[in-house]
Amino acid sequence: MAYLNSGAIDQTDSSGHTLGTFSSAQSLLLLSYAKTVGSKFSWGVNLKVFQQKIEQEKANGYALDFGAIYKIWPRLGFGVNVQNLGPGIKFVQEKDPLPLTVKVGAAYIFVEDKLTLSTDAKYLPKEESKVSENIGLEYWVSQNLALRVGYDTANISDLETFNRVSTGMGFRLAGFNLNYAWMPYGILGDTHRLSVGYNW
Repeated sequence: MAYLNSGAIDQTDSSGHTLGTFSSAQSLLLLSYAKTVGSKFSWGVNLKVFQQKIEQEKANGYALDFGAIYKIWPRLGFGVNVQNLGPGIKFVQEKDPLPLTVKVGAAYIFVEDKLTLSTDAKYLPKEESKVSENIGLEYWVSQNLALRVGYDTANISDLETFNRVSTGMGFRLAGFNLNYAWMPYGILGDTHRLSVGYNW
């Protein structure tokens, strides 16, 4: 499950006079299934049900994600990912399409399985065929600690001082894993992402 709330936002009229505040919120329920077929091929699918709310207006929707990975060699794998397959979301009488995204990438593991180099290309068919590339490195300092760094080539000019570099780290112990990532968004400020998982 995921939930995002904007907090209080100033509400103004066409002349710029403040009328009070309003807020927006998004909630998401995600169900995932993945399977390995043989020793080289894996695939997975997400079912997403979500709701968006702006002041008193609400809209509901659903979408599917699909991904697959094929290992050419034990240390080299290629993957494809299609996100947000769905009918779009409708507020009042206006319907907006979902941000359909197609990604193709590869990853190579070396230095005694400690260092992983990955890269992908992201294609947005509904945004004037916009394409961007990403590259990332993950290094396991020990069996329990990983350091990560990434670079995003997306051109987000509206954010002025948008920093394309992100960093993070991961911890794993007794089946538990904790991951943290820091991603700056220029004038919008920094984002901090945290995930907790358990493998059994």
